[in-house]
Amino acid sequence: MNTMTDPRTNARPGDYPPAFAHPPSPIQAVARHPLLALLPVVLLIGAAIAVSSQRKPTYNAGLRT
Repeated sequence: MNTMTDPRTNARPGDYPPAFAHPPSPIQAVARHPLLALLPVVLLIGAAIAVSSQRKPTYNAGLRT
């Protein structure tokens, strides 16, 4: 019969699996996966260039204060 209890509760304290390691720092993550880290930067720069090339400049002859 299945129960909702954790089967580890009957185990000795030393029998628990080891805790997960700490996640890597952002610098370590970029060093491990440089292309994956640069992909959003390249895509966002491309989108910014595309948007800025579509805008028409506005010229004013006088000074506004």
